[in-house]
Amino acid sequence: MLFRSGQADPPASGRQPAAAPNKPAPVAIRPAPGSSSIAVAPAARGDSPAQPLTAAEPTADQLRGLLERWLQAKSSVLGGATPPADLNQLARDGLLRQLEQQRAQDRARGVSQGIDVKVRSVAIEERSANRIALRADLDYSDITRDGSGREVDRTTPRTLRNVYVFGRDRDTWRLAATRSIR
Repeated sequence: MLFRSGQADPPASGRQPAAAPNKPAPVAIRPAPGSSSIAVAPAARGDSPAQPLTAAEPTADQLRGLLERWLQAKSSVLGGATPPADLNQLARDGLLRQLEQQRAQDRARGVSQGIDVKVRSVAIEERSANRIALRADLDYSDITRDGSGREVDRTTPRTLRNVYVFGRDRDTWRLAATRSIR
């Protein structure tokens, strides 16, 4: 996604989540060499992580679902929540590290961002056996707040057009890269 900073994904936030009773504690996961070290929350009883996208030739709707899960998880993390347990099934390590860095920067600045993003439409632009480029039109806005909850910045609602590149790792499709288009 396109942001004020020219980044290709939503900006980081440092919003701290309110303590919730009966929430599972985060679990630190020892990452594979070179992979992200974001701690994830275990699934609550009765919750089952979404299944990875393993279709040999996923449809635009299946890719849209994967994109929406990523955007929801990213927004939640940037809002201060613990990442979902299946985050590594949504995106490759490079994007996970970028997300972790964005969150750490906002936390250090003492700010948070409430991100509102909705996928309006998608279309497959390119497809090969291990790579798919998906064009997406998104409705996007965000609010940056300081530690006391006071608004310090706002992005006015806008429509963004981005290309999301999905890569196939073994049998699983994950988000590999993003770029904005005008």
